[in-house]
Amino acid sequence: MQVDVTGSDSAYLREVIRQLDRYARAAGVEHSRQRITIVPSRDETIRFSRNTLALPGNAGVWQDDFELRSKLYTFLIAHRFNLPYPGRSVKLFEWIVAGIDAELEAAATSGQHLVANREYFLLSGFAAVAGRVPDFAVMSKSGLSSDPVLRDFYGAQARILLTILAENGKIKELFRRNFQGAGAECFLEFYTSAENAAVELDSAAERLIWNRYRPIPAAVAMHRLAGMEKMFIQKADENGVLTGDFMECSWRELSAQLAAKRPDKHLIRNRFARQFTDLSRLCGDREKAACAAVTDAARQLDGSPENDEKFFNALNRLKATFARRQEIERFLTDTMLINAPLPDHFQRLFKAARVENYSCTADELRFLQQTVNDYLFR
Repeated sequence: MQVDVTGSDSAYLREVIRQLDRYARAAGVEHSRQRITIVPSRDETIRFSRNTLALPGNAGVWQDDFELRSKLYTFLIAHRFNLPYPGRSVKLFEWIVAGIDAELEAAATSGQHLVANREYFLLSGFAAVAGRVPDFAVMSKSGLSSDPVLRDFYGAQARILLTILAENGKIKELFRRNFQGAGAECFLEFYTSAENAAVELDSAAERLIWNRYRPIPAAVAMHRLAGMEKMFIQKADENGVLTGDFMECSWRELSAQLAAKRPDKHLIRNRFARQFTDLSRLCGDREKAACAAVTDAARQLDGSPENDEKFFNALNRLKATFARRQEIERFLTDTMLINAPLPDHFQRLFKAARVENYSCTADELRFLQQTVNDYLFR
């Protein structure tokens, strides 16, 4: 691509193109090899003719003007993904613009050092408190908020959704449907149902926000473990025939059922063990090893005392591993809150506390005031 602009303009355009090409590579889509030239426009309109794009403004204007940036992204998406340019009548979904913006911001900060392992601080922090990521369908339909804090979360969630759809090979189809006038939540059609989409997207998001570099918070893992020790299975009569009625079993009751005559033993055992395999994907190396031991023990449950004991011990070792990390996390958090500069940890709370914003509750404002007092007057 030839860029007939200089300095920050050229650098900004290259970063946008670089990010679009990352999506294309993740999706297995070959980007366009056609050369285009980008030149400054003499007025406020965008024109494209004979492989030359005329753009008003410069990098400073593009980064401050959401609508102009949306038009720029629309054209570059059409070009890099070999899609017909939709013209001015079709607008790029707001969440797509916000997601690309957030990815460019990440690339300019910590992302330049963690290209293969980008961090998702806002989403991981939200999920650590709520236990799950926000609903993607709701995000896509909510539109861009005037509240700066909500805009930050909106961009962070949109960013991770674009990454998921790229890795699923669906991002070009997303752009195509956008250009054809589909609704902002059209990505739900890539799944068998809205419910299935929510489950699949949540699972994919968790694998991105929690991994060996940034493991699932210990408190969240402990809460999930408590639920994983129980399982719903079909009742079986004395002949081993499934009745169609379900019952909830503790793991010991489950083990006893696996000693009985049942046609679904293999299925039950695998379903139970798979939970710990899935959890291990969100953990650090030491916890992965502990999860693997629990998974192995779960696949051997058969009602025998020795195998029950093996599972019991492995499960307790896993819990102890999480409990130890929970203590470390608490110590590190307390130490950072006391010693780190206040804006580093409360920047968004300060932003939310402005009079015109509504994303800060009364309790949060009181907490902010107390924190300021603690820092200033202790």
